[in-house]
Amino acid sequence: MKSYLCNPSLKIIATIMKKLLLNVLVFSLLCLNSFAQTVERANSIGLLGGVSQYNGDLGQGFYGSDQATYAHIGISYSRYITSKADFSTNVTYGSLGYIESANKRFRAEQIQWNAHVRLYAFNQDTHKFLPYLHGGIGFQYLQGERTPEGTDFLVPFGMGIRYKINELFNVQLQETFMYTDHDTRDYEARSNNDSYLMHSLSLTMNFGKVKDADNDGVPDKKDKCPNTPAGVKVDMNGCPLDRDGDGILDADDKCPDVKGTIATKGCPDQDNDGIADADDKCPEVAGTLELQGCPDRDGDGVTDAEDKCPDVKGVKELLGCIDTDGDGIIDPSDNCPTVPGSIKMSGCPDKDGDGVADQDDNCPEVAGSISNKGCPELTEADIKLFNKTIKIVYFETGKDIIRKSYNGNLDKLAMLLKKNSNYRIVIDGNTDNVGDATNNATLSQKRAEAVKAYLAAKGVELSRMNTIGNGDSKPAAPNTTESKKAKNRRVEFNLAK
Repeated sequence: MKSYLCNPSLKIIATIMKKLLLNVLVFSLLCLNSFAQTVERANSIGLLGGVSQYNGDLGQGFYGSDQATYAHIGISYSRYITSKADFSTNVTYGSLGYIESANKRFRAEQIQWNAHVRLYAFNQDTHKFLPYLHGGIGFQYLQGERTPEGTDFLVPFGMGIRYKINELFNVQLQETFMYTDHDTRDYEARSNNDSYLMHSLSLTMNFGKVKDADNDGVPDKKDKCPNTPAGVKVDMNGCPLDRDGDGILDADDKCPDVKGTIATKGCPDQDNDGIADADDKCPEVAGTLELQGCPDRDGDGVTDAEDKCPDVKGVKELLGCIDTDGDGIIDPSDNCPTVPGSIKMSGCPDKDGDGVADQDDNCPEVAGSISNKGCPELTEADIKLFNKTIKIVYFETGKDIIRKSYNGNLDKLAMLLKKNSNYRIVIDGNTDNVGDATNNATLSQKRAEAVKAYLAAKGVELSRMNTIGNGDSKPAAPNTTESKKAKNRRVEFNLAK
């Protein structure tokens, strides 16, 4: 078959096309290692190839399977305009033709350039499959067998689909109908201008400098947070990460995987006291920073859990309590908080040291026994004196006057009572049966009161003496003789604690 590349101009153009295709291939291979595949780029170059079909005065070859194959190859360039549109241009080199019979045929070599706008059905930034329509203008130069040499103006339009393999590479299939302004390239001049259909498959690669003002790896076109501070990790939208959703960015969040508060720099704080749970010794109860998150109701610097007096401001040395009397015993443990005492006496004083606190000691100035409420026990001599000498005072018939002979005994009784101040005395007044019972009851009471008055005059407290008038109801002897009646006219004493 005759070659159509003998023409010097076409030969030069073919050489240029081969070099261009080689350079595009080398550039693409280099870009594999120089461009990040996850970054969107506004420019694209590509390699394309396919077959062309003729439609004109000789016949209809669009989508016909009985026609010879006329191949073409080329290079393309496109530029992002909006999310649904881009500008594309390409240069192709190949052949065109049609064969029906020896007289109804032609074949030509062609070099073509066209430029068009592509309109996408979906958003280029978010979809992988992108159907589109395209249209524009172009020119082609033809030379060949049964083909007048010349340049034609083209109106290319059609449809296609682009698939995004990744952020770097795309593959696309395109159908382009091209109507020319001539009717003689097929060596026929009738009613139809020559037209062609190009079926093309291309591989394109995105390139170009991506605008990323904050250098977070997300292009400005996609970056919803374009002013992210340097070094802060971002999500696919370019916004700083906040994995736990607490409103604190991971870069500033000390606990990025657990929801926290602003006050604790993103860490949890159950009691909302501004101290992160990890640093809070009392994470469930609000406290103070000084006490590592534990409460201190009285503000004395001792935590409530360790404070023996949580509602009274005290001192640390006394576990949060006070010691009003300064005896070294905290008030809650001091039975006498306002008077200095001893640990042995639970904070109370014991002046006589007998083991009975002064407040409970009936004889606080004299050491006694615990069983006798701090007072001394009666000695055997005292008991003997009381029982044999001073236990009874006798009176004359019908009188309540104390005989002077008994003053000494009563003085001894007063001294005994003052010596043993814890003892009380019961004074029983009695009479014989002379007279009526009412008068005898009154007389017996007077006799007891007379003794009480005497002892009081000698310094015995009235509160320690109790008088009872028995009348003649408790005789010491039968009232049968005068001597026996004399024994019943008496006042008798009984000691009691």
